[in-house]
Amino acid sequence: MSYSGLGTRRKGRKAKWEVHLPEHLATRVETLMVDPINKKPIYGARSQLVTELLELWASKKEAEIADTKRELQGNGHAGALLA
Repeated sequence: MSYSGLGTRRKGRKAKWEVHLPEHLATRVETLMVDPINKKPIYGARSQLVTELLELWASKKEAEIADTKRELQGNGHAGALLA
């Protein structure tokens, strides 16, 4: 993950989510998001990480769904069920 885009406003409205995850994982991630020079958390790094991971995940899932639709339509099944 590159932090070069931090501070850049993203298009669209923002949604606020509250996420619960294991403390050991949160600690690992927070530790990796500390600026080594000033020893402070990098502002916006968490939001950028979550955004990038969700973008990748959503793209992968959309591709899987499109592949499944093509397979069903190619096999003569009712592809309209997934439309």
